[in-house]
Amino acid sequence: MRKDNRHISVLIILWLALVFLCGPADSAPNDFYFFRPANSEMNTPTSAELLKLAKETLNRDAIYGRVTDAQTKQPIPGAVIELKNANFGLGYYRVAANKNGTYHIPDFIRHVRYKIEVSAPEYVNAFHVYEIRPGRYDFELTKESVISGIVSNSANKPLADVEVKLESVYRRYDRSDANEEDVRHRPIFLTTGRDGKYRFGKLPEGEYLVTFQKTGWITETARVRAVSTSLTDLPMQMFLNTSVSGRILIQDLDIGAANIDVVIEGRSRAAGVQHRRQLSIGGH
Repeated sequence: MRKDNRHISVLIILWLALVFLCGPADSAPNDFYFFRPANSEMNTPTSAELLKLAKETLNRDAIYGRVTDAQTKQPIPGAVIELKNANFGLGYYRVAANKNGTYHIPDFIRHVRYKIEVSAPEYVNAFHVYEIRPGRYDFELTKESVISGIVSNSANKPLADVEVKLESVYRRYDRSDANEEDVRHRPIFLTTGRDGKYRFGKLPEGEYLVTFQKTGWITETARVRAVSTSLTDLPMQMFLNTSVSGRILIQDLDIGAANIDVVIEGRSRAAGVQHRRQLSIGGH
Protein backbone atom coordinates (compact mmCIF):
# COMPACT_ATOMS: atom_id res chain seq x y z
CA MET A 1 0.00 0.00 0.00
CA ARG A 2 2.83 2.40 0.86
CA LYS A 3 4.45 1.58 -2.46
CA ASP A 4 1.21 2.48 -4.33
CA ASN A 5 0.92 5.77 -2.45
CA ARG A 6 4.52 6.54 -3.30
CA HIS A 7 3.80 5.94 -7.00
CA ILE A 8 0.74 8.21 -6.84
CA SER A 9 2.79 10.95 -5.17
CA VAL A 10 5.43 10.73 -7.88
CA LEU A 11 2.79 10.99 -10.61
CA ILE A 12 1.21 14.05 -8.95
CA ILE A 13 4.63 15.77 -8.71
CA LEU A 14 5.35 15.04 -12.38
CA TRP A 15 1.92 16.39 -13.39
CA LEU A 16 2.45 19.61 -11.42
CA ALA A 17 5.91 20.04 -12.98
CA LEU A 18 4.46 19.74 -16.48
CA VAL A 19 1.74 22.30 -15.70
CA PHE A 20 4.35 24.70 -14.32
CA LEU A 21 6.70 24.33 -17.32
CA CYS A 22 4.15 24.38 -20.10
CA GLY A 23 1.59 26.76 -18.59
CA PRO A 24 -2.06 26.84 -19.69
CA ALA A 25 -2.81 25.99 -23.30
CA ASP A 26 -4.03 29.50 -24.13
CA SER A 27 -1.00 31.33 -22.64
CA ALA A 28 0.85 31.47 -26.00
CA PRO A 29 -0.53 33.88 -28.60
CA ASN A 30 -1.96 32.34 -31.76
CA ASP A 31 -0.60 35.09 -33.95
CA PHE A 32 2.90 36.22 -32.88
CA TYR A 33 5.14 38.03 -35.35
CA PHE A 34 8.91 37.71 -35.37
CA PHE A 35 9.39 40.53 -37.92
CA ARG A 36 6.29 42.61 -38.47
CA PRO A 37 5.76 43.90 -42.02
CA ALA A 38 5.11 47.63 -41.94
CA ASN A 39 2.14 47.57 -44.31
CA SER A 40 0.50 44.24 -43.52
CA GLU A 41 -2.56 43.47 -41.46
CA MET A 42 -1.49 42.39 -38.01
CA ASN A 43 -4.48 40.32 -36.87
CA THR A 44 -5.70 38.57 -40.02
CA PRO A 45 -3.78 36.17 -42.29
CA THR A 46 -2.93 37.59 -45.70
CA SER A 47 -4.26 34.61 -47.64
CA ALA A 48 -6.49 31.56 -47.39
CA GLU A 49 -3.35 29.47 -47.17
CA LEU A 50 -2.17 31.31 -44.05
CA LEU A 51 -5.66 31.02 -42.55
CA LYS A 52 -5.54 27.26 -43.08
CA LEU A 53 -2.10 27.05 -41.45
CA ALA A 54 -3.34 29.13 -38.53
CA LYS A 55 -6.16 26.67 -37.91
CA GLU A 56 -3.79 23.72 -38.16
CA THR A 57 -1.40 25.37 -35.70
CA LEU A 58 -4.00 25.78 -32.95
CA ASN A 59 -3.23 23.49 -30.00
CA ARG A 60 -0.10 22.20 -31.75
CA ASP A 61 3.58 22.96 -31.35
CA ALA A 62 3.91 24.44 -34.83
CA ILE A 63 4.90 27.71 -36.44
CA TYR A 64 4.06 29.15 -39.83
CA GLY A 65 4.37 32.41 -41.71
CA ARG A 66 5.38 34.22 -44.85
CA VAL A 67 8.67 35.55 -46.28
CA THR A 68 8.40 38.73 -48.36
CA ASP A 69 10.54 41.40 -50.01
CA ALA A 70 10.92 44.34 -47.60
CA GLN A 71 10.39 46.89 -50.38
CA THR A 72 7.88 45.35 -52.75
CA LYS A 73 6.06 43.21 -50.15
CA GLN A 74 6.00 40.41 -52.73
CA PRO A 75 6.58 36.77 -51.63
CA ILE A 76 10.04 35.24 -51.94
CA PRO A 77 9.58 31.64 -53.19
CA GLY A 78 12.28 29.22 -52.12
CA ALA A 79 13.46 31.31 -49.15
CA VAL A 80 15.05 28.99 -46.56
CA ILE A 81 14.03 29.18 -42.91
CA GLU A 82 16.54 27.44 -40.63
CA LEU A 83 16.18 26.93 -36.87
CA LYS A 84 19.07 25.65 -34.73
CA ASN A 85 19.18 24.99 -31.01
CA ALA A 86 21.25 27.90 -29.65
CA ASN A 87 22.77 25.55 -27.07
CA PHE A 88 23.73 22.94 -29.72
CA GLY A 89 21.25 20.40 -28.36
CA LEU A 90 18.19 18.77 -29.93
CA GLY A 91 16.13 20.95 -32.21
CA TYR A 92 17.04 21.56 -35.86
CA TYR A 93 14.56 22.44 -38.60
CA ARG A 94 15.04 23.58 -42.19
CA VAL A 95 12.21 24.31 -44.60
CA ALA A 96 11.76 26.28 -47.82
CA ALA A 97 8.96 28.72 -48.55
CA ASN A 98 6.57 27.71 -51.33
CA LYS A 99 5.61 29.76 -54.38
CA ASN A 100 3.44 31.99 -52.19
CA GLY A 101 6.28 32.65 -49.77
CA THR A 102 4.61 30.70 -46.96
CA TYR A 103 6.22 28.02 -44.79
CA HIS A 104 5.17 25.63 -42.04
CA ILE A 105 7.23 23.85 -39.35
CA PRO A 106 5.05 21.34 -37.46
CA ASP A 107 5.75 19.74 -34.09
CA PHE A 108 8.92 21.60 -33.13
CA ILE A 109 10.49 21.26 -29.67
CA ARG A 110 9.23 23.97 -27.31
CA HIS A 111 11.09 25.78 -24.52
CA VAL A 112 14.28 25.88 -26.58
CA ARG A 113 16.22 29.01 -27.51
CA TYR A 114 16.71 28.91 -31.29
CA LYS A 115 19.09 30.60 -33.69
CA ILE A 116 17.00 31.61 -36.67
CA GLU A 117 18.37 32.35 -40.13
CA VAL A 118 16.27 33.23 -43.15
CA SER A 119 18.06 33.34 -46.50
CA ALA A 120 17.38 33.64 -50.21
CA PRO A 121 19.56 34.29 -53.27
CA GLU A 122 20.31 38.01 -53.81
CA TYR A 123 18.94 38.95 -50.37
CA VAL A 124 20.62 39.82 -47.08
CA ASN A 125 20.30 36.98 -44.57
CA ALA A 126 18.14 37.71 -41.52
CA PHE A 127 19.45 36.51 -38.14
CA HIS A 128 17.83 36.34 -34.74
CA VAL A 129 17.90 34.39 -31.49
CA TYR A 130 14.56 33.74 -29.84
CA GLU A 131 12.65 31.28 -27.69
CA ILE A 132 9.90 30.48 -30.16
CA ARG A 133 6.31 29.87 -29.20
CA PRO A 134 3.67 28.34 -31.48
CA GLY A 135 2.13 30.82 -33.88
CA ARG A 136 2.83 32.99 -36.88
CA TYR A 137 6.27 34.43 -37.69
CA ASP A 138 6.61 36.67 -40.76
CA PHE A 139 9.98 37.69 -42.20
CA GLU A 140 11.02 40.51 -44.49
CA LEU A 141 14.29 40.36 -46.44
CA THR A 142 16.12 43.28 -48.06
CA LYS A 143 17.95 43.10 -51.38
CA GLU A 144 21.69 42.56 -51.10
CA SER A 145 24.48 45.04 -51.77
CA VAL A 146 27.60 43.79 -53.57
CA ILE A 147 31.17 45.10 -53.50
CA SER A 148 33.58 43.59 -56.01
CA GLY A 149 36.57 44.39 -58.15
CA ILE A 150 39.98 43.35 -59.46
CA VAL A 151 43.28 43.83 -57.63
CA SER A 152 46.21 44.61 -59.93
CA ASN A 153 49.89 45.52 -59.67
CA SER A 154 51.64 48.64 -60.98
CA ALA A 155 51.73 47.06 -64.47
CA ASN A 156 47.94 46.58 -64.39
CA LYS A 157 48.33 42.80 -64.18
CA PRO A 158 45.99 40.80 -61.89
CA LEU A 159 47.47 40.23 -58.44
CA ALA A 160 46.83 36.87 -56.75
CA ASP A 161 46.91 35.90 -53.05
CA VAL A 162 45.86 39.33 -51.80
CA GLU A 163 43.93 39.19 -48.52
CA VAL A 164 40.87 41.44 -48.79
CA LYS A 165 39.13 42.36 -45.53
CA LEU A 166 35.74 44.04 -45.36
CA GLU A 167 34.22 45.55 -42.20
CA SER A 168 31.40 47.93 -41.38
CA VAL A 169 32.45 51.53 -40.70
CA TYR A 170 29.84 52.36 -38.09
CA ARG A 171 29.28 49.03 -36.38
CA ARG A 172 32.41 47.12 -35.49
CA TYR A 173 32.18 43.53 -34.27
CA ASP A 174 32.82 43.13 -30.54
CA ARG A 175 33.88 39.61 -29.56
CA SER A 176 33.32 40.33 -25.86
CA ASP A 177 29.62 41.01 -26.41
CA ALA A 178 28.86 38.87 -29.44
CA ASN A 179 25.30 37.91 -30.30
CA GLU A 180 23.69 36.49 -33.40
CA GLU A 181 22.71 39.92 -34.68
CA ASP A 182 26.40 40.85 -34.80
CA VAL A 183 27.17 38.10 -37.31
CA ARG A 184 26.49 40.53 -40.15
CA HIS A 185 29.08 42.93 -38.75
CA ARG A 186 32.00 40.56 -38.31
CA PRO A 187 34.96 41.28 -40.58
CA ILE A 188 34.85 39.19 -43.75
CA PHE A 189 38.06 37.91 -45.37
CA LEU A 190 38.65 36.80 -48.95
CA THR A 191 41.75 35.95 -50.98
CA THR A 192 42.12 36.86 -54.64
CA GLY A 193 42.82 34.14 -57.19
CA ARG A 194 44.94 34.26 -60.32
CA ASP A 195 42.48 36.62 -61.95
CA GLY A 196 42.82 39.10 -59.05
CA LYS A 197 39.06 39.16 -58.53
CA TYR A 198 37.16 39.41 -55.25
CA ARG A 199 33.44 39.71 -54.43
CA PHE A 200 31.49 40.42 -51.22
CA GLY A 201 27.77 39.67 -51.55
CA LYS A 202 24.71 39.65 -49.26
CA LEU A 203 25.77 42.91 -47.63
CA PRO A 204 23.33 45.25 -45.86
CA GLU A 205 23.32 48.77 -47.25
CA GLY A 206 25.93 50.95 -45.54
CA GLU A 207 29.51 52.18 -45.48
CA TYR A 208 32.44 49.78 -45.39
CA LEU A 209 36.21 49.76 -45.08
CA VAL A 210 37.95 47.45 -47.56
CA THR A 211 41.59 46.63 -46.76
CA PHE A 212 43.98 44.97 -49.24
CA GLN A 213 47.07 43.28 -47.80
CA LYS A 214 49.85 41.13 -49.23
CA THR A 215 53.31 40.38 -47.84
CA GLY A 216 55.91 42.65 -49.42
CA TRP A 217 53.29 45.07 -50.77
CA ILE A 218 51.95 48.38 -49.43
CA THR A 219 48.64 47.86 -47.60
CA GLU A 220 45.75 49.77 -49.16
CA THR A 221 42.45 50.78 -47.51
CA ALA A 222 39.39 52.26 -49.21
CA ARG A 223 36.09 53.48 -47.78
CA VAL A 224 33.01 52.82 -49.90
CA ARG A 225 29.25 53.01 -49.59
CA ALA A 226 27.26 49.98 -50.68
CA VAL A 227 23.71 50.61 -51.89
CA SER A 228 20.96 48.00 -51.80
CA THR A 229 20.19 46.28 -55.13
CA SER A 230 23.36 47.71 -56.71
CA LEU A 231 26.90 46.55 -57.49
CA THR A 232 29.78 48.71 -56.23
CA ASP A 233 32.86 48.27 -58.40
CA LEU A 234 36.07 48.84 -56.42
CA PRO A 235 39.26 48.09 -58.39
CA MET A 236 42.53 48.37 -56.47
CA GLN A 237 46.10 48.85 -57.62
CA MET A 238 48.86 47.77 -55.24
CA PHE A 239 52.56 48.63 -55.16
CA LEU A 240 55.59 46.79 -53.87
CA ASN A 241 57.22 48.07 -50.70
CA THR A 242 60.21 50.19 -51.66
CA SER A 243 62.73 52.47 -50.00
CA VAL A 244 63.99 55.96 -50.63
CA SER A 245 67.47 56.99 -49.54
CA GLY A 246 69.70 60.01 -49.85
CA ARG A 247 71.45 62.75 -47.94
CA ILE A 248 70.16 66.17 -46.91
CA LEU A 249 72.78 68.92 -46.89
CA ILE A 250 72.83 72.49 -45.69
CA GLN A 251 73.05 74.66 -48.76
CA ASP A 252 76.57 75.96 -49.61
CA LEU A 253 78.13 74.25 -46.56
CA ASP A 254 78.13 70.58 -47.62
CA ILE A 255 77.20 69.67 -44.05
CA GLY A 256 74.55 67.08 -43.22
CA ALA A 257 71.32 68.53 -41.81
CA ALA A 258 70.15 66.94 -38.56
CA ASN A 259 66.64 66.44 -37.14
CA ILE A 260 64.83 67.02 -40.43
CA ASP A 261 61.29 65.68 -40.98
CA VAL A 262 60.82 64.24 -44.45
CA VAL A 263 57.28 63.71 -45.74
CA ILE A 264 56.64 61.49 -48.75
CA GLU A 265 53.19 61.74 -50.32
CA GLY A 266 51.58 60.08 -53.27
CA ARG A 267 48.24 58.92 -54.65
CA SER A 268 47.58 55.62 -56.38
CA ARG A 269 45.60 55.59 -59.59
CA ALA A 270 42.93 53.28 -58.15
CA ALA A 271 40.19 54.33 -55.73
CA GLY A 272 41.97 57.62 -54.97
CA VAL A 273 43.94 56.09 -52.10
CA GLN A 274 46.31 58.54 -50.44
CA HIS A 275 49.77 57.45 -49.21
CA ARG A 276 51.65 59.50 -46.66
CA ARG A 277 54.92 58.60 -44.90
CA GLN A 278 56.79 60.79 -42.46
CA LEU A 279 60.42 60.16 -41.50
CA SER A 280 62.61 61.86 -38.93
CA ILE A 281 66.31 61.62 -39.75
CA GLY A 282 69.47 62.74 -38.04
CA GLY A 283 72.12 64.14 -40.37
CA HIS A 284 75.88 63.90 -39.99
